[in-house]
Amino acid sequence: LSYNIRYMDHDDVPHSVALQRHTLAARKAIGKQHFIIEKNENTFRRLLDAGHALVGTFIKDPATDQETRLAAHMVVLYPAKPEDSGYADPKLLPPGDIHRITVVSNVLVHQDFRGNALMQ
Repeated sequence: LSYNIRYMDHDDVPHSVALQRHTLAARKAIGKQHFIIEKNENTFRRLLDAGHALVGTFIKDPATDQETRLAAHMVVLYPAKPEDSGYADPKLLPPGDIHRITVVSNVLVHQDFRGNALMQ
């Protein structure tokens, strides 16, 4: 399996939406629950515009070395305020440490590619 892991940009957002739609529908079809809050294109674009990141794992065609499809993605948030950190009690953060916090969320892996450590 040949793949490329990279930061995604606005041009990649439709791929993230399609991966999310497919993955959540596939889980529903087999009766599996998920805890992903579904995001639309505008939400992904707002996250990018706010300085957060989308990281994607793209499968590459070995013959052309071109990316052919998005196999996995994750949203990486860089909270600006302690209350955005995800801590149950943001007061537990040491003073001044908010700039060192990164929150990984919305990790999705297409079922055809699970078990390949794509998001580790």
